[in-house]
Amino acid sequence: MNRGDYLIDDRIKNGAGNFAGEHIHFGQDGYETWNEVIQYLLPDTPPRLQKAFDLMESAHKGQKDKAGFPYRQHPIFVASQLEGESEKIVGLLHDVFEDTDTTLEEVDFLNDEERSALKCITKTKGVDYDAYIQAVKDNPLARAVKIEDLKHNMTDRGYKAPAEKIAKYERSLALLVE
Repeated sequence: MNRGDYLIDDRIKNGAGNFAGEHIHFGQDGYETWNEVIQYLLPDTPPRLQKAFDLMESAHKGQKDKAGFPYRQHPIFVASQLEGESEKIVGLLHDVFEDTDTTLEEVDFLNDEERSALKCITKTKGVDYDAYIQAVKDNPLARAVKIEDLKHNMTDRGYKAPAEKIAKYERSLALLVE
């Protein structure tokens, strides 16, 4: 998958009916497992990046997005849009500590910059959203990941977000890229 490519699941629209498995297509290539996808996206995966992928995979196991697709597609896509090992690690893990029972303290392979970015990008209950976005903006690593996260959240992936949510994402994205 290259920067700017989109993962489109149109099996039913193309007459495939109900599909009971997962077969992922990027361009002309098809992949049977998520490990094959990660090997395609990152052929020489550094050990810490593989650990981040494995943690994301296990933490989001069984979760579905609002359209009913495996949730892990989102962090994989976000990570694929980022450059460098640290950006990709934070991209893969950006929702783990917010949407699962996994805690940042449990993870031993992150460096200080990655840990700081993940603390920053993980929304905490009771924190004002504008203050959250400002904190993300002030952390270059968190900012890079949040920009790609928001861009992906604004795409129609089989679920159309409410207009007010899209407007919130657009406003946040504008603040982050200024």
